[in-house]
Amino acid sequence: MLSQVSMKGYMNNDNGSIFSFAHDKIEQACYESMSIEQRRVNHMRYGLALCAYSMENGGEYCELFFPALNQINRGGPTVVDDSNQKDIIADLNLKGGIRAIELSDVSAAFKLFTSGIWFLGDDHWESQYD
Repeated sequence: MLSQVSMKGYMNNDNGSIFSFAHDKIEQACYESMSIEQRRVNHMRYGLALCAYSMENGGEYCELFFPALNQINRGGPTVVDDSNQKDIIADLNLKGGIRAIELSDVSAAFKLFTSGIWFLGDDHWESQYD
């Protein structure tokens, strides 16, 4: 299917296995054709994949750690059903916020801390007090 789209000029196929959009407007149109829920699911999926890679390659010091958290947070807590996974994501945001403070980026730290709280359950003052 991607080969057919590539032959029509909507996508570029650089080496046979990697495709990219031929123009930003085409990419934007594809993105906007998805439902909001599908966009959130995709952001979460991409973020978790990037996060897994970053955890294997330096953790919060990996250059992909912040983009991974950004994608996960764009997905949001409504995409995640498992409360344990939500707690893990909240912890990752905490680590990202601490790392952002180390890098003197207070604005990013605030966003990450806020996103982390967003993933916690309603009883987080009792269950996640630390």
